[in-house]
Parts: sequence; structure tokens; C-alpha cells
Amino acid sequence: RCLRTHPPVQGRIMRSHPLCGARAALWWLLSMLLVPTGAALASEAVAAHLTPEAAVSAALLLHPQVQSAVAELQAAEAWLTRSRSPLSNPSLSASTSLDGRRASLGLSQPLSLSGEGLAVRRAAIERVSAAENGLRRARFVAAAEVRLAYVDAVVALGLTQVALDGVELSKRLRQAVALQHGEGE
Repeated sequence: RCLRTHPPVQGRIMRSHPLCGARAALWWLLSMLLVPTGAALASEAVAAHLTPEAAVSAALLLHPQVQSAVAELQAAEAWLTRSRSPLSNPSLSASTSLDGRRASLGLSQPLSLSGEGLAVRRAAIERVSAAENGLRRARFVAAAEVRLAYVDAVVALGLTQVALDGVELSKRLRQAVALQHGEGE
């Protein structure tokens, strides 16, 4: 649960609502998808068909942490691609003497003797690996949040149905009492 303790107010410690932040948003989203409209709910319980897997699939596409992890992975892969290219562009130089008797042409490609190119590539590979692990973790966390919100929404649906059954029973009881009262009992 995401309970947070707030500073004391008149000697009491207040706690925030157990459904806070992203979990609250997911819970309300799932509630809106699972809870039928008022008229249909009052007449008969018609449940929307949203499986936990469908809710997780929809949330994984839109969850901000997952989108951030995907962007980080794309950046890491771009950095790896860049690190595989030579560190410097080759250079071409040409020169001639003023009288035209001598000409020279040179092509040079800087090479790293200290191993900096190899170190950059290794760091890029590690960055991609870390980004992939971050994406897996973000997906796992988002899926867990959605499943918890789904369970909360299903429980809320059950409580709503129990409340509706209670309303229906109280209507029947009221009618029975009105009949008994009408007969003089």
C-alpha cells in the first residue's frame, strides 16, 4: 500500500488514502472499465469483459515508466551504434608544389593505442544491457501495479453488487412491512 504519514494535526497523525498516485489513477481507470453504467447496473449486473492480461497489455503501452525505459534503451542502442564507428573520420590531404613537379596525397585514420575505443564500446554495451534490464523492471512494476489495481476494482465491483442486493432486500422488506401495516398487524 502507499500509505504516507503526514505531520500531526491537533495531536493526531493523519494517513493518506491507501489508493494514491499512479495506483489510484490505475484503480479509477479499471473501475471505469469494469463498472457498468448506472442504468444497466441498477437493472441487472452486466460486467464488462476486461481480463487482467488485457489491462496489463493496455497499461504497458501507456505507462510513463515503461515509455521512459524504452526511450533510454533507444538512446543506449544509438550510442552503441555510434561507438562502433571509428573515433575520428579519416582525413585526406593533397598538395602540389608551385612548379607542379612534386605532388603528394595522404590518407590518415587515427587509431587509439590506449584502448579508448574499446573502452567506449564496452561502456556502450553495458549501457544497453542496463537499459534492457531497466525496461524489464519497468514492465514488471507496471504489470504488478495494474494487477493490484485490477484486484481492487474487482473487489469494489463485488462490494457494489452486495450493496445493490442490500438495497433490493430493503425494498422488499419495506413492502412487506407496508403490507403488514396495511392489514393491521
